[in-house]
Amino acid sequence: MKKRIFFFLFLFTICPLLYLSQGTMHFVGASNVQNTPTTYPSIYGNYFRGVKHQIIIRANELTAAGMSAGNITSLGFDVVTPSGSTIENLEIEMKHTLSNSITNGWDNNSLTTVFGPINHSDQTGWNQHQFHTPFSWDGVSNILIQTCFYNNGWSDNAVMNMSNYSYNTLIYRRRDNTTPCTSNWINGYETERPNIRFQWQNPQSPPAADFSVNTTSTCGGSITFTDQTTNNPTSWLWDFGDGSTSTQQNPVHTYTSSGNYSVQLTASNPYGNNSMLKSNYIAVNLAGINPVPNSCTPATLNGNLGFGITEVHFGNLSNTSLSAVEGYADFTCDSTLVHLGSFYDFLAVHSSPTFHNCSAWIDFNNDGIFDPTGELIASSTSSDSTFAQVQIPNNAVQNTPLRMRVVADYDLIGAVDPCSDPQYGQAEDYTIFVAQNTSPPVADFGADITYSCDGTVNFTDLSSNAPFAWYWNFGDGNSSIAQNPTHTYSVDGIYDVTLISSNQFGTDTALITQYIEINTSIRFYFCSLIIILYSSLIVS
Repeated sequence: MKKRIFFFLFLFTICPLLYLSQGTMHFVGASNVQNTPTTYPSIYGNYFRGVKHQIIIRANELTAAGMSAGNITSLGFDVVTPSGSTIENLEIEMKHTLSNSITNGWDNNSLTTVFGPINHSDQTGWNQHQFHTPFSWDGVSNILIQTCFYNNGWSDNAVMNMSNYSYNTLIYRRRDNTTPCTSNWINGYETERPNIRFQWQNPQSPPAADFSVNTTSTCGGSITFTDQTTNNPTSWLWDFGDGSTSTQQNPVHTYTSSGNYSVQLTASNPYGNNSMLKSNYIAVNLAGINPVPNSCTPATLNGNLGFGITEVHFGNLSNTSLSAVEGYADFTCDSTLVHLGSFYDFLAVHSSPTFHNCSAWIDFNNDGIFDPTGELIASSTSSDSTFAQVQIPNNAVQNTPLRMRVVADYDLIGAVDPCSDPQYGQAEDYTIFVAQNTSPPVADFGADITYSCDGTVNFTDLSSNAPFAWYWNFGDGNSSIAQNPTHTYSVDGIYDVTLISSNQFGTDTALITQYIEINTSIRFYFCSLIIILYSSLIVS
C-alpha cells in the first residue's frame, strides 16, 4: 500500500509539469460552500465506499471563465479535507448535452472516458486529473461530466469547496455493497456543485511539439515516429540526427549506421511553430543477429506515468533500461546462450511507481508467434519483480536466435499477454540462443504426495541437462522407464525411491530414502486429515 500511495504522490508531483505545458487554467465556481465528512456531493466520497456523480456545466459558465471552442485536457477539484483513503479505479467521462439542468435522472448515452480508471489519493488543494484523451468542447454546448469509483473499504468523504447554482446541476448515487457506476438509482439532486478547475487549450495558439517512437533501441535500424503535437499542427519537419529529414506527420525512418541519435521535430500551424528536441534519443546497434520478426509488437498506450520494466536478467544476459517512457524496447542485440535441459534464473524488475502484472515468453519453436501458455517461462501478479527458474525444453530450436519477450503493466489493468498493447507498461524483446548440452544429467525428482492413503503416487522428473532415458526404482520391487510415471503401491510401508537419468554424455542417480509412506488401512477422511497435517509440517 505504501508503494501505491507513493505512486499517486508521484503523479501529483509531475502533473503540474504536464498540464502547464498543455494549456491555461480556468475556474468555474469560486464559493466555499462545503459538505461534511459524511454528506454528499463529494467527488472523493468514500463514506459509502463508492459514489457516482453527473454534473452539468452550462456553456455560458465556461465562456465566462475565459474558454472558447478547444480541447479540455484536464480538470480538477478543490479539496479542503482529504478522504484519508486511496480512491480505487476513479474514472471521469464527458459529453456534450442540450440539457440545461438535471431533472430526468441519469444521462448514460455517448459518454467518452477521458481519465482512468486509475487509483487516486486525494490531497488538500486542487486535485488535477490529466486526461489521456482530450475532450474537444465545441464552444456552444453545455457539457456533462460523470465521475465514479468503488472502494474495497470505507473512510470519510473528502470535504470539498463548492458553489450554489439556480438549477439542478448535479445528481449522485452512493452505494456500499457493490459499484454505483452501473446503477441508475438516485440518491439526490443538488444545486450545489464542486468548484472545478479546467485546463483548456486555446486553438489559436502555436503548436506544442511532441512525439513518440515505437522503440528507442533497435537492432534492425527501423524506427516509427508518431507525432503527438497539440494545437492542430498543419506541417512538420523532422531531423533524425543522421543527416536525414522528413516532412511527413508520422514517418518511418531506417538508420543505416550504429550509434546514438538526437531527434528534433518542428511543428507549425497558422499561429506559429514550436520545436521538441530529444537528445541521444535513439540507440542503433546493427551488429546483432536478430530473431525472426514476430507476428505482433505491443505498443505502450500511455508511457508517461513511470510504469515499465527497468531490469531483465536471464542466464548471462543482464540489462537495465528506462521505464515505459521509451515504449516497446527492442533489445534483441542483447543475447545469451542457454543449453537444452538446463535450469536458469529469470528476473524482471518493474518496481515503480507501484505493482505490476508481468509475464515472459520465449519463442522456442521459432515460428514468430508466442504461444501464450506453451511458451510462457515466468509470470507474476501484483508484484514489483518477477522471478522464475526456467528449464530449457528439449524440443527448443537450437543454434538459432530465438525471441524472448517480457511484458509488464499496471496490475489493476489485468493480465498481460504477448501481443496486447500495455496501457501504462511496456514490452521488451531479447535474443536467446539454445545449444546442445554436452554434460551428463543431474538427476532429481519430486512427487505430488509423499503420504498416500490409496497407494497411488505421481512422480515428476526434475533432472537437468536434457536426459532422454529414465529408470525408476520405487522401492517395492517395481520399476518404470517413463519420464513422469504414476505408481500404485499395493503394500503399506515406507519406501526409498531411486531415479537414474541418462543422455548420450552419461548418467546420474538420485536416491531419496524413506521418501514415500503408504497407509491404506485407515479410513479415508482420517487419512486426509493426516495428509493435511503432514504437509503443513513439511512446509513449516
